[in-house]
Amino acid sequence: GLVYALGGKMRGRKPTLKESFSVGGKALWPVIALNIIIIGSIWILRFLGSLPLFFLIQNPTTSSFLFHIVSFGAVLFLIFVVLIVEIFALNALILQGAPLSDALKRGIELFRKNWLVVIETAILQVIIATIIWFLFASLFAVAMLPVFVFIVSATILHSTVFLTFAVLFGLIVLFGGLFALSAFTIQFQYATWVSLYRKLGEGGVVPKLHRLFRNVTGDTSISQS
Repeated sequence: GLVYALGGKMRGRKPTLKESFSVGGKALWPVIALNIIIIGSIWILRFLGSLPLFFLIQNPTTSSFLFHIVSFGAVLFLIFVVLIVEIFALNALILQGAPLSDALKRGIELFRKNWLVVIETAILQVIIATIIWFLFASLFAVAMLPVFVFIVSATILHSTVFLTFAVLFGLIVLFGGLFALSAFTIQFQYATWVSLYRKLGEGGVVPKLHRLFRNVTGDTSISQS
């Protein structure tokens, strides 16, 4: 439903909540099947990635340790690829009404052709999300100062009412802030990938490394949109 709502908004429409839930309900089984395929793929990759660790425990040598490190990095990257394919396939399912098999093919093809843009986007998302959560933690620490003062005062005065009020206020601030921040983070991530999916389909995205290379060297052989 969120993907449909975001996609409609980017096309200049404003789907209603009822319409978004209706589309989400109709796509329930294909989305469940997609998630089963993705989760199964991740578990297979995790199993394959654990084999070098098993060999390392059985035979702790330098070569087996290096092999474990390399395979661990490779498995992490492949899991990342699988998750990106899932996101693109989900967009194809919802926004284009593609069958599951075609949606998966579309996701794989988009990643294959635009892997650098995808990696750049993922790195930027991690950086932005980290900054946002750090700011939230800082604001939460400031907001907890009055609560701490109330708790100390209530303890000194042996006031159950003040103590209860302070604890409830702290819990409301904590869970209210976490709910709002989580909702924003989820919508921000989905909006980013929905927008990227549309732009990749239109062929209008150039990796930032390509742009930097062009600006530094003056090479115009790489087009810029």
